[in-house]
Amino acid sequence: MKNVVICIVLCVSFFSVGFALQCYKCQEPASSCLQTCGNMEDSCLKLTDTGGTMLRQQCIQYVNCDISKLSQLFDVSNFKFHCCNTDLCNSGTVTALSKSLLSLITGLAVFWMCLM
Repeated sequence: MKNVVICIVLCVSFFSVGFALQCYKCQEPASSCLQTCGNMEDSCLKLTDTGGTMLRQQCIQYVNCDISKLSQLFDVSNFKFHCCNTDLCNSGTVTALSKSLLSLITGLAVFWMCLM
């Protein structure tokens, strides 16, 4: 019984660590940077010009994911944007999916080992 309690505590602590949303926060295409979003920021933003050049990546409130609001916030006129709400989803690469999948597999492995 003691092992089951320890296993539950480990699993809960493992999964609770990842509740804060993480986004890329970059203002230049070549930079590599991460940001843990604040309490009110529930989305990641990827802002590009119409040619596809990266203008900005960061955390944002989903209510601001609107073309007119973004235009005012960042003083831009011709742009494309993408808002999403999973970790590192504003990268435009497979990296975010790979990290999420690795976290899930690791969590399942810990849970399975606790059951043995």
